[in-house]
Amino acid sequence: MADINNFITPEISKGIEFLYQYLGEDGKSLLREVPSKNGEIICFEFPLPEDYLGIERTLCLGFDKGFPNTGLKLQIQPSAWLEWPHVMQKSLCLYGFGNQPAGNSPEFVIRDTFRRLSKLINLVLPDSDQDIRKNEFFREITPYWRMQLARNRQQLILLQQPTNTCELFVLTDQRQNFKNNKIIWVAEDVLTLENHLFRLFNRIPKISEPANAGFFIRLKTCPDVKVPSQDNIISWLSGHISKEDKLLLSEWKLKSSRYPIRWLLLEVPNTNPPIIQSIILRHKGVKDGSYQIYGKRAARRWEIPKTLSPLTSLEYCPVHLISRSTIHSRDTILINEDLGNKKVAIIGIGSLGSSVAVQLARAGVSNLMLIDPDKFESANIGRHVLGMDDLGHYKTDALKERIQKDIPFSDIKSIPGFIQYELIDQISLLDDVDAVVITSANWLSEELLWFFRGLCRKKWIFIQGWTEPHAIIGHILVSPLNSDIDGRYMFDHNGNFKYSFTSWSDKGLIPLHGCGDGFIPGGLIGISSIANLIAQTTIDTLTGKINKETWISSIGDIEKIIDTNGIYNGPNIPSGCKQMVISRDWPLMEDFNES
Repeated sequence: MADINNFITPEISKGIEFLYQYLGEDGKSLLREVPSKNGEIICFEFPLPEDYLGIERTLCLGFDKGFPNTGLKLQIQPSAWLEWPHVMQKSLCLYGFGNQPAGNSPEFVIRDTFRRLSKLINLVLPDSDQDIRKNEFFREITPYWRMQLARNRQQLILLQQPTNTCELFVLTDQRQNFKNNKIIWVAEDVLTLENHLFRLFNRIPKISEPANAGFFIRLKTCPDVKVPSQDNIISWLSGHISKEDKLLLSEWKLKSSRYPIRWLLLEVPNTNPPIIQSIILRHKGVKDGSYQIYGKRAARRWEIPKTLSPLTSLEYCPVHLISRSTIHSRDTILINEDLGNKKVAIIGIGSLGSSVAVQLARAGVSNLMLIDPDKFESANIGRHVLGMDDLGHYKTDALKERIQKDIPFSDIKSIPGFIQYELIDQISLLDDVDAVVITSANWLSEELLWFFRGLCRKKWIFIQGWTEPHAIIGHILVSPLNSDIDGRYMFDHNGNFKYSFTSWSDKGLIPLHGCGDGFIPGGLIGISSIANLIAQTTIDTLTGKINKETWISSIGDIEKIIDTNGIYNGPNIPSGCKQMVISRDWPLMEDFNES
């Protein structure tokens, strides 16, 4: 004990002192100091009451050198792993996500730990409610399953969420040369796999005799927390699926027996977004930690065995579900909005419009029409969402490919041309859109759209967004659904906004060699900020949160305007303000009459 005292910090001393106070004289008499088992500075044991299994267990609690920041080290002996909820093989999990203690004083850590521990003990006493205890397990069932299985090197990407129990076709992503985290694409039908390959490689593939080495099960109830041996995996599931699904599973088990590695995908009931657990069936003859490649003709790689080789182990690998319910599940504001059925045309896929398009797609607007005549150049890389591999390609084509690779269910139409010419060729081009967003900074296109919209019987939402030079100031004009007001009165005959907040020599524009070629200067950070605002404004208008003519301005650091030889003549800005957004009604038409 004398040697140990040399390592006891003042915080540990305070923690031990408060532990004695918390337990009281009776509790303190039951506390017994024992040799450290896992490197703690000092360790104690404390007897626990008999649990629902009739077992008397002991709480081991230790103070390590990081106390109180690292908390108490807790363990149950004999192990209550898979018998008590929140008990791991060598520790207790008393804190869930976002539940870590806000304070870290020795007194607080002792009090808070024992408060949570008492709740756990109440779950496992002889008279405790079995259903409540099971629910504690089932709320976190998949981590318990995974901890009992070996981790396989592969990852599954489920390209859609099956609506019912079904067999699955698998295809290995052979673009990767590394062995760890090998990707397996999984789908309910071959057409989905072929469409996915088309999005990746931009050519129509053909998959002959695909491997039906997967099976998706929509569980009705949860199986037991203890994963069975490989010989009992089917019976473990059978009590939690319908008779029809049990028959389908038996048929698949026999039909897919040629494959040395197969996947069961279990959808946990009552989870949104859906939680899916993989269980890998590995057959005899396949080395631990190895993987198989299933290609376009995978079914011909394996000879059908005369007798089915036995399963040697169960494993797991991560499952990534590509579905709207999963991808957009963490935006709780938009999760109930019907953006998936909205169609938006974006005119101008430059640094501003490309960022708007990507953000709308990721927010859930899956139907986009991209219109722009330009090809991607190296000078665009510094502030555009596209990159080096896209050089020389039409911006609309490259961005379509980029979005569809990341969000496979997106419906993107690429039109590499000027909107004015496209409307001449196809006057009904915009008939079925819900909104048109123009970020081209091309007055010919902008003026045409204001004029054209006035002729349309069905008025779509019209959003015009642009930046002033150097992207410190940005503006958005919103004309909501069925508005008849023509916004051109706010611009002069050259398309200059009559209420710009800055002024510059040569209007801040920088010409390039070539007839009429040039650009509006601005960096990535400023452009991204204004693009964010345009995307948010589009969503707010599509969802009815903006329903009148609105003028929105983003004002950045006005000191940068002076640094770049500009003059700021916009609204007064509070001292120290580096970013401000102003939203108000359109100015009255008479305020903008030209003298």
